[in-house]
Amino acid sequence: MSPRLSTRLSIRWVPGEASEPTDTLIIGVGGWYVDLRITKLDGSIDWAMAGERLILSQEPLTCKWTHWIDSRGYTEPDVGSFKPASQSTDSIETGSMLHPENNIMTPYEEVWRTLPATFTDRFPSAWILRSVDGKTFLGQLGGDFLALKGGNEGPAGMTGFCARREAWDDAKGDWITKYETGDEQNLQHLPRLAQETQNRAGKEMEWVMGSKEGDTVDVFGAQYIAGLIEYASLRYGRILALIPKVAHPPSLPPDSVTHAFTRATSGGGKKNHSSASYIRRDSRFPISLFHVALRNSPALWE
Repeated sequence: MSPRLSTRLSIRWVPGEASEPTDTLIIGVGGWYVDLRITKLDGSIDWAMAGERLILSQEPLTCKWTHWIDSRGYTEPDVGSFKPASQSTDSIETGSMLHPENNIMTPYEEVWRTLPATFTDRFPSAWILRSVDGKTFLGQLGGDFLALKGGNEGPAGMTGFCARREAWDDAKGDWITKYETGDEQNLQHLPRLAQETQNRAGKEMEWVMGSKEGDTVDVFGAQYIAGLIEYASLRYGRILALIPKVAHPPSLPPDSVTHAFTRATSGGGKKNHSSASYIRRDSRFPISLFHVALRNSPALWE
C-alpha cells in the first residue's frame, strides 16, 4: 500500500450544501493513518484521530478506520466507500457518521484530493510511529509532519488532547510549525521534528537508516519498538517498517509473510535500482505494520 498524503476539499451532510470549514491533512503509511483537521476560523482542533486503515472491499473501494486516539472521543470504527471524482487526483467518499452538531448518524459526502509528497529528495522516507503507551502518534511523509497526543484519562476525548503540524521550509532550512493547538501542558511533551533535526542539517534521522528487527528506538525522548519487515540495500536508501511491542506475537501463516520485489535496469554504464516491499496483512493477526517507504521506488509514490 503506497504512502498517502491527502487533504479534504469539502464535506456535505446530506441533504445540505457542501462546505470546507477545515484545513485537513492526512498521512497514511501502510495500513496506518494520522489525521488532523484544523478549524479555519480559529485554529482549533475540529477533529484529530489516528489508527488503522483497513480495506474491506475493492469494488467499490470501501475502508474501515479504527480510532486508537480520537479528539472527539469516538472509539468505534467508521466505514466509507470511495468513487473517482472528475479530477484524477480526487475521490468522493460516502458513508454515515455522527454529526458533530447533533450527535445523530447522518449520511455524508466528502471530496478528497491526493497531494504530491514534497522535498522527498531530502526526506525520502515515510513513516508512522506509535508510542509504547498507545497515546501518541507521529507521522512524516516528505516535508510534512503530524503529531497527535491523546487525552489525560485515556486515548480518546478532548481533555488533554493536543496536536501539531509542521512543514519543511527549504529557504530557512528548518521545520516550521503550521498549527499547534490543544492542551498547552501536553503540547510541551509533543515531539517536534525541528528539535530532532536541528543537529543533522535537516537530514533523515539515524533510526530510519539504521534500525533492525527488535530494536528499541529512542527518538523524541521516548521509546518505540522497531521491527524489520524487509531490508533492501538500495542506491537511494532502504525500506523498513516499525511494529509496536506485543506481549505474545502470533505466528504468521504463509499467506501473511512479507513479499518483496526488486527491479534493476542498466543504462549509460550505471545501474538504477527500483525496489519496494509490501505486506500482505491477514486481518486475523493484529500485527501492526508501520512501513517506511522510499521515494525512488515510483510505485510507492503513485
